[in-house]
Amino acid sequence: MTIKNHRNLMNVILGIVLLISCIYVLVSKGFQIKYLIGSALSAAFIIFNLIWGQREKGAEEIIRSQADERDLYNAMRSSRAVVKIVNDICYISSIIFSLIYAITKAEIYLNIGITLVGVIIVMFITFLLCDHYYEKHN
Repeated sequence: MTIKNHRNLMNVILGIVLLISCIYVLVSKGFQIKYLIGSALSAAFIIFNLIWGQREKGAEEIIRSQADERDLYNAMRSSRAVVKIVNDICYISSIIFSLIYAITKAEIYLNIGITLVGVIIVMFITFLLCDHYYEKHN
């Protein structure tokens, strides 16, 4: 068995950790159907990633080989637009939840607003790291 797609290998390792933790919780807390379903889903996740990990090419390489320049350009523009829209939604939502907190003084709204600001910061840092990576490797 040769793993040719390393992303799937990492997913298999994470799936094994998930399966072990689901089985541990199933045994330690007693039989509950939700832990059994979680174990079955993580086992299916492992099997799926093992099968896809043995393919010669990953899904990204298969799609890239069948796409022309216009398709790649459209995918790049649409993904950029999606990130911009999600960023704007997070920003506006964080302001709205901060205003709701200022009016109601319910801490849940402050937590939601701070979490959305954290998402924006993570998106920005990820954007900078990806931009730096592609500047070096292209």
